Amino acid sequence: MLSGVGPKEQLEHHNIQVVHYLPGVGENFQDHCMTPLTVQLRDGANDRPLLLSNPTAVAAAREQFITDGSGPLTSLYNHVTMGFVKNPSLASTAEFHSLPAETREHSQRLTIPAWEFVSHTPTFSAAEDVTKPYLTVIAIGMIPQSKGTVTLRSANPVAAPVANPAFLEHPFDRRNMIEAVRHLMGILEQTSLAGDIVAPLHMPRSASDDDISEYLKEFASTAWHMSGSIKMGKDEDEMACVDSCFRVRGVKGLRVADVSVTPFLPNCHTVSVAYLVGNLAAEKIIGEYGLNS
Repeated sequence: MLSGVGPKEQLEHHNIQVVHYLPGVGENFQDHCMTPLTVQLRDGANDRPLLLSNPTAVAAAREQFITDGSGPLTSLYNHVTMGFVKNPSLASTAEFHSLPAETREHSQRLTIPAWEFVSHTPTFSAAEDVTKPYLTVIAIGMIPQSKGTVTLRSANPVAAPVANPAFLEHPFDRRNMIEAVRHLMGILEQTSLAGDIVAPLHMPRSASDDDISEYLKEFASTAWHMSGSIKMGKDEDEMACVDSCFRVRGVKGLRVADVSVTPFLPNCHTVSVAYLVGNLAAEKIIGEYGLNS
C-alpha cells in the first residue's frame, strides 16, 4: 500500500503493508470552510415550500425534468446568487500581519477574494419546517491557511479514511470568517429584508467576535473543495508526492490526476481546477506515449 500517513513503523505496527513510503501522502489537506445563516420568512415570500411539502408536486416536477429538462428542479433551491468579496479591512488586522509576506501579497491581488457569499440555497438544517419559507446566506472563506490531514483508519481497504481539514485552526482563517459572517448578518438586517423576516433559524447570538466564534464552532462545515493531500512539487521537496507529469514518486506506472495534487487550495471553486488538471494530465500522457500519431 502506498502511504505517507504516519511513520513507516507505525503503519507496519497496524499490519499495513508499505509498498513505497511517501511522507507527504495525506498531508497538506485543505478545504474551503462554509458557514450558513438562515432566517424564516413570512408565508408567501417564495413558493419553494409549496413544492417541497407536496409529494404530488415533487413527483410532477421530477417527471417534467426527466421529460424535457425544465421545471422547478432546474434550480438548486430558488435561484442561487453568488459573489466573491474583497475585504480591505483584513489588511489592518494582527492576523493578517502574522502571515508570510508572500501570502499577504497574494491575498491583496485584485482577483483574489477574501470570501464568497452564496444565497437562496437550502437551509442545511434538520430544524427546518419544510412548509415554511426561509432565506439562507452562506459565507465561504476563500484564502484558507489551515492545513489538515487524511489518514488511514485501518488496514481494511474499504474502511473510510479519517479526514481532518483543520477548519479555522489558523488565526487568520478565524478572523476572515468572523468578518464574513458579521458582514452577512448586516445584510440580513437591511430594511429592505426586514418586512419579510419572521425569525432567525440559525444565527449567531450577536455580532460580537465571541458569539460569532461560538457559532462557527457549531455550524462551520465543508464546501466540498477538498484538495492538496497528494501535492505536486519539485524533487527537493520531500513532502511532494507527484512530479509535474503527475507521476507518483517512487512508484512505476502510477499517476494521480485530480485536485489532490494542487500544492495549495486555489481561491475559487475547484471544479475548474479539476478540469484543468485532467486536461494537463491527458496532454502529458498523450505526448509521452505518442497517442496523437
